[in-house]
Amino acid sequence: MKTGIIVLGKNSASAGEQKVVAECCRYLTEHGYRNVYPAFHFGEPRSDRVLKRMFLEEGIDTFCVLPMAVAEGNLTIWDMPKRIGLPDNSGSWTMIGKHDVAIRFATALGYSGYLASAIADRLGAPSDDTGVIVFAHGSKLSLSEKTAGRYASYLSDCGWKVSCAFSETGPVTLAEAAEKLSSDGCARLLILPFFLSPGGKSYRDAIEELNATGKEYVLTPPISEYREFLEITEHKVPEDW
Repeated sequence: MKTGIIVLGKNSASAGEQKVVAECCRYLTEHGYRNVYPAFHFGEPRSDRVLKRMFLEEGIDTFCVLPMAVAEGNLTIWDMPKRIGLPDNSGSWTMIGKHDVAIRFATALGYSGYLASAIADRLGAPSDDTGVIVFAHGSKLSLSEKTAGRYASYLSDCGWKVSCAFSETGPVTLAEAAEKLSSDGCARLLILPFFLSPGGKSYRDAIEELNATGKEYVLTPPISEYREFLEITEHKVPEDW
């Protein structure tokens, strides 16, 4: 058995996603992991080709795939696994030629109390006139909404006024969340982008819609810039890999 790791981004056309994947590969390599390769679902290097090349050229037959995603959705449950020969993200074997290869498809980031605590620490002490918006993409499966909601609940328990907002699929838009918090007496808004790579069309459209309201806000760094994100990703790799 020879193990390898694939850090799997969504689209190589995004410079931001390329940066996140490269940073994760660098972090894992510096922490002693071997045979760490970048790949993307769309674009190059494409995930199925990377998997095959690792097997044929390096003899790797046991893979850990780390999807770069905030929450589970159609992409991580169905689309990404299907591209590399799995029925879904619970599958564990596929064939390359006449050979069985084992694949452990890790979960998306999801909710982490460790990361939630780091976010709260970075925000500092809550203020009565400041509201926090947990801003996520959204998912047709509602999993993004539930993940964002758990982080929002944690920050609310810390004393913050919090609302969730979604750029594409979800019950509340960014502008609507800002209006709600303003109505609750928040003169200052902090936006927490629960995106690994902000800047996609739906993200930009949501920011433009918010700008049109004239409300002032502070856009904080995305969660991919937290060291805790890299630490959590590392712990999705099995021990002794």
